[in-house]
Amino acid sequence: MTTFFVRPDHEYMTYVDYWRLVELANYPIISAGNMDASNADHTYILTMQNLGVWQYAGLGWPDAKARIIYWDLEWSDVSYLDTVPGMNEFWTSDRWYAAQRGYRFVPLGSHPDLVKVEAAKRWNGSAQWDICTLSYMGPYRRQMAINSIDGKYTIAPNSAWNDERLEQLERSKVMVHIHQHDDYPCVAAQRFALAAAAGLPLISEECRDPFPFVPGEDFISAPHGSIAGAVATILDNGYGRDLAASMLYKACSEYRFDRNVERALEGVVV
Repeated sequence: MTTFFVRPDHEYMTYVDYWRLVELANYPIISAGNMDASNADHTYILTMQNLGVWQYAGLGWPDAKARIIYWDLEWSDVSYLDTVPGMNEFWTSDRWYAAQRGYRFVPLGSHPDLVKVEAAKRWNGSAQWDICTLSYMGPYRRQMAINSIDGKYTIAPNSAWNDERLEQLERSKVMVHIHQHDDYPCVAAQRFALAAAAGLPLISEECRDPFPFVPGEDFISAPHGSIAGAVATILDNGYGRDLAASMLYKACSEYRFDRNVERALEGVVV
């Protein structure tokens, strides 16, 4: 059985870390046009970016013999179960959301080589910012939380990519994540993966079920209205290193991306 990850022809920067994890796991990456759904020895894993494959290019694979999996890294108000011919397996990397949609829970995890930064720079006095978010700040609930911090601490510009992003990961003291939607208090899998690989302490708005991560052990969890206090807890008391070390081990070793995929393909429940 050969497993392929199916990558769209267009580039969607939000998924750059996901695709880097696939590359580090040495899985073959193909385009949707190269799928052979008639081959029972093939497994194909698609993501949100591939929605057009079944919506606009044949409406699924009615006679598929291959194992076709949809890995949902977004949050949808509906379940895709029984909606795509030939696609009968659905994964997600948040355990609470998996239960809501009837999907299989598969942690995303991370990899120690996802990003290469000199973490020591943030601890030896070379940090340029107190906080980075590396997220789209359009949703008002995100801006509200950041506004509660702004003026008290230095905040790196959002939406950084490439060298600018690496600099923020290396020279920020903590990463802050705010949920995009009130209705989806879920693990931001790629954000957790990035913080883990960068050895960057993470503060996240409360998740309904953050497993396999443990609040207070791997990251700081705080209600939306208490983010500023959580930032102060880390920055004023300086114990972020232990959190970062625990998250690094949890995401980049125990629940490393390739191990999670293999366990899921073999039917192992985590």
